Amino acid sequence: MNRFLRAAGWLSRFDESESQDQPRTGAAHLIVFCAAVTAAAAFSVARGQDVNWDILNYHFYNGFAFLHKPFHYDFAPAQVQSFFNPIIQVFSYLALAHLPAMAVAALWGAVQGINFYLIFRISEVLFRGWRNPLRFVVSLCTAAAGFYGAINILELGTTFGDNLDSIFILAGLLLIFRHLLEQRTSVPVSIIRPGIAGACLGIAFGIKLTAAIYVAGIAIPFTFLAFSAHRRVRPLAAFYGGLAAGFLAAYGFWGISLYLEYRNPFYPYLNAFFQSPYYDLQNTADARFFPQTWQQKLFFPFFFMKKSHLASELDFRDARLAFCYVAVVFLAIAALWQRARRALHASSGTGERQDPTGLTFLALFFVISYAAWQVQFSIYRYLIILEFLAPVFLTLLLARFFRRKSLVFVLALAASAIICASVIPADFGRQKYNDAFLKVEIPEMEGLDKSVVLMAGEEATSYIIPRFPPATRFLRINSNFFFPGRNTNLDNKIRKILAQYESGRILVYLANQQEKEPVRRAISFYGIGLEDRSCREVRSLFGESGYLCGTAGEIRTPPPNPLPVTLKEPEFEDSAQAHMEVTPKTATEGVMIQFRLVGLKLRTIDVLYSINGELMPPLRYWNLDENQVARYPVSASTRRGLYHILGVRDSSAPKPERWMRVDSRILIR
Repeated sequence: MNRFLRAAGWLSRFDESESQDQPRTGAAHLIVFCAAVTAAAAFSVARGQDVNWDILNYHFYNGFAFLHKPFHYDFAPAQVQSFFNPIIQVFSYLALAHLPAMAVAALWGAVQGINFYLIFRISEVLFRGWRNPLRFVVSLCTAAAGFYGAINILELGTTFGDNLDSIFILAGLLLIFRHLLEQRTSVPVSIIRPGIAGACLGIAFGIKLTAAIYVAGIAIPFTFLAFSAHRRVRPLAAFYGGLAAGFLAAYGFWGISLYLEYRNPFYPYLNAFFQSPYYDLQNTADARFFPQTWQQKLFFPFFFMKKSHLASELDFRDARLAFCYVAVVFLAIAALWQRARRALHASSGTGERQDPTGLTFLALFFVISYAAWQVQFSIYRYLIILEFLAPVFLTLLLARFFRRKSLVFVLALAASAIICASVIPADFGRQKYNDAFLKVEIPEMEGLDKSVVLMAGEEATSYIIPRFPPATRFLRINSNFFFPGRNTNLDNKIRKILAQYESGRILVYLANQQEKEPVRRAISFYGIGLEDRSCREVRSLFGESGYLCGTAGEIRTPPPNPLPVTLKEPEFEDSAQAHMEVTPKTATEGVMIQFRLVGLKLRTIDVLYSINGELMPPLRYWNLDENQVARYPVSASTRRGLYHILGVRDSSAPKPERWMRVDSRILIR
């Protein structure tokens, strides 16, 4: 190593005492910015056209609906994603609908390239004590290694939005670091920077609620530092004021519309708190990727070093978070050791006096953000900010323990090279450029603008809707969050809408021929029959063509009981350990029933049950809390009778499993 450093003699001049030179500005920053957005755009174009599932499900439709339809005119045609804030999707729709496919890729890539510039600027601030040009080179290298990550390479040029929302988070972090580390600022600047930083984070949080993990990761250490020595409360007040203002600006309009329609500003999420009558009284979550074993819970980042899909729908690999895990543990041990030494040498005054503010803040940011992510989501895409900043954090840690900057530089390059070599991004769908990708040919049918179309199933099909007249209404009666009979208020809402249309104006969309029988059963719940001979093809360049069909039958008033559905005889797997505890055994209106699963450790379950001996459609995605408990109220519309809970199964299993027999009963009077 020493021979290598001597051979690279130009590095030795940077091992002198720290300089307080200001980072390069002006022309150098402009060059970095332009190079970053240009290279990102070129790389994005080279990757091919983005055809991910979310485009077909909601990235195209949500923006169209926001611009061309009244709030909540349709009901959940993009499934649960219909209720997401549509700000990003507005830009997705406008680009996809009006620009050539290659131009869309270049545009998204260029905007997402801003992340590179922001990582570079954060590095410059954190390495402010290093002399140029080494500071400049180190900042470029850490930015490049951060930008080349499994998530960002996957999302570059796509409409996912994680690396668009990240621009606001990184901008907020940059301002926070400048506030903490650049002490010689006037009073207005010391308040304005935290205020703007808070606003950036609030906007990011409002655009994508998954950014909550980074709001916590920044707000907690910033609050701690604000109350430590030589910090003031006014910057903290400005930060939280900006955070609230940014969130309200980005999400307020959408939260108000959801509350007015469904009595929950985050519908259908957090409903255990808001208790909207239009959904289950539980906090809905996607539990597919939560760590399952104690080893995964404690060492999840190390599992990402091997190609797998533990935290993603498709296989990926990236070692950087495992490196950061080791770095955090090492830093914690070193901090405890240093504190002990300081205590021993307090009387002699020989303890070191350093200001590790930047490293401390970044370490706390990593720990808090990651912990919140694992508890709340465990979906790898949401860790993109930690992916961006991992090389910066590792280099800063090396600089904390090695005085020779040339050595730190070489070690950082080696770590970054290993990290980049480990990267295998997932692929959610790319193809050769085709400007007709989202073009759909709908059949010529009289009165489409006065019709309502029923959709069912969990296929991504809402991309067809912008090709219909804006006045055509779409109702998805079976999806990844709702099915007929799950919620009486939603059932009545759908019936009320259907009652506004003549029977000849009620149509059904089938994503494929295999959906015919499930859709027939679903629409029968609302007293509607399917006219097979009326089906006409809806042609698309993507996948199998769909079908638009007519219906028969009259819309009836809500039946006192759900209509019986022909179900396949269930197969059971007996277990002496698994059973369901139901409390109380008899319930009336206003009582909260508690279901506790014993003998199995699951996050979401499907429930098979019967009422008075009549087998009912399974209830899907019951969310269990940390005590394996789900709670449901008895309302005036709850069907009375003897409920027999027959079996449960894991909702997150990739393929339906056999039912685990539980055999519990409750009488509802």
